[in-house]
Amino acid sequence: MILKEIGLECEYWLLDEDDNIIEAPKYNFPSDEMGFLVEIRSAWGSNYRYVVLTLNCELQHVKDKAEQLGFRIVEKAWMPVSKDWQDYIAEKYQHAGMPDHTFNIYGDRPSHHTGFAKDRATAGCHVHFSRWDIEAERFIWFTFEEVKFIVSRMDEAFDKEIMEAERIAGEWESKGIGDNSGSPHGFEYRSLPATTDKLKAAKEALRILEELE
Repeated sequence: MILKEIGLECEYWLLDEDDNIIEAPKYNFPSDEMGFLVEIRSAWGSNYRYVVLTLNCELQHVKDKAEQLGFRIVEKAWMPVSKDWQDYIAEKYQHAGMPDHTFNIYGDRPSHHTGFAKDRATAGCHVHFSRWDIEAERFIWFTFEEVKFIVSRMDEAFDKEIMEAERIAGEWESKGIGDNSGSPHGFEYRSLPATTDKLKAAKEALRILEELE
């Protein structure tokens, strides 16, 4: 039996009363290695409502903490930032030394790896796809063709959201290896903006994953 599951990893802004971006790690909020976003993860699951429920439960805890500190958790696809601020964040959190395992099914394109794009910082909603062989007790490898199928279908389903937020279509991140031949431990679809409807994202992702034989 093969267990097909997805998980959501969504990014939010921690803002003060003047809408200044607060570095999430500074106040021990869950965050990624880039240093300037709050990162909330759902549980993995094969029921899209359960996946989003676990995400929202964690999000509420984070919102409560932010309110206690006089901050706000905000959902936006991007915020304007200065070059000096980008340089400060990149140096403090050592962006230059971080490996980039993102790829694009359409070829050589820019990526959302650092979260910076020209004069803005960006926030996304990433979808993790996995297949678990219960009898063998191991993940099933996604070939590049399978990755390409899922990513292209997600691009089609969320074309409007990706275009309006000026996100990069076709982006995925390998889990477990550092090349684009496939991914042994599942993979992450990274083109959706943070403002994406989470129920729609989870429902579409599971529907597309189920289409794989």
